[in-house]
Amino acid sequence: MEQKVVEKQRPVFSANNFLASVAQVATPQLTKAIKLITTPDELQEAVVEITSQSVIAVDCEGIDLSRAGKLCVIQVATEEQVFVIDVCAFPKDNSDLRRALQSGLQFLEDSSILKIMFDPRGDSDALYHQIGITLNTVFDVQIAEVLFVKTCEPLGYKYRFRPNLTTCLEKRLGRHAITTGRANAAYFMKSGGHQMWDIRPLPENMLSYAAQDVLGCLGVASILARGFLNSLSSNSVAIISDRLWRASQTATTTFRDSYTAVKQSKALANLPNI
Repeated sequence: MEQKVVEKQRPVFSANNFLASVAQVATPQLTKAIKLITTPDELQEAVVEITSQSVIAVDCEGIDLSRAGKLCVIQVATEEQVFVIDVCAFPKDNSDLRRALQSGLQFLEDSSILKIMFDPRGDSDALYHQIGITLNTVFDVQIAEVLFVKTCEPLGYKYRFRPNLTTCLEKRLGRHAITTGRANAAYFMKSGGHQMWDIRPLPENMLSYAAQDVLGCLGVASILARGFLNSLSSNSVAIISDRLWRASQTATTTFRDSYTAVKQSKALANLPNI
C-alpha cells in the first residue's frame, strides 16, 4: 500500500501571528558562513535552503537603489547561513541569465515566507522595476523600532527622524554588533560612495557588511518582537501588530507604485518625518 507524502504546512502570515513567528527566531551570531551566488546553479541550490524557512532576512545593495539606479547585490539570511546574490553576474543583456535570476527570486513574492527587512522602500522599487519581482509579506525593522520606543520605552529617547540600521544594531545588539569589517566597509562607502557595490570581485569587507546587515536585522527583529509580546497586554499587542503589519506592507509599495503613498505609510505607524 502506497504511503501518501504529506507536505509541510506553510504558515499564512497575517497581523495576528507574524510577531509570534519573529519572536521564535534565535538571535543569530553576526559571523556566519557566507555563500556568494554567481551562477544559476548556485542560485537554485540556495533557493532550496531559503524556501525551507518561514522567516528570513533580506536586504539589497546598489547604486542609488531605486528603479533608476543599479541593483548590485541581494543578501538573504537564514538562522544558519547568509547568501549573497551577485545581481551583476546576471546582466540585463543576457536574457537567459536574467530569467534564471527572476525565477530564483520568486521566494520574495511568496506570502508564506516572512521577509525581515530594514526600510524596504528602495529595495522594493528596484526589485520590481529592474527584475520584475513584487516584494510582499515584510516585517519592517525600522518601523518596528520606532513603534517599540513609543509603546514599550515611554520614558526613553524618542526618535525625531527614522533611525538608521547602525543605530538599531547598537541599541538592541550592543556596540559589538558594529564589527571592524562593517565599520571599514562603511568608511569605504563614505569615501567612494555606493559605487563600491559595483566593484568585482566584491571586496571581502563589502561581503561582510552585506552579511552583517541581514544577520543584524534578524537579531533586532526577534528582540523587538519578544519585547512587544512580553511588555504589552494582549489588547495592546493586537493593536501594535495591526499597525506594524499594515505599515510594513505599505512600505513595499510606497516608492514602487506611487510616491503619494508616503503619507499613508507614515500615518499608519505615526512615524517621524523622513
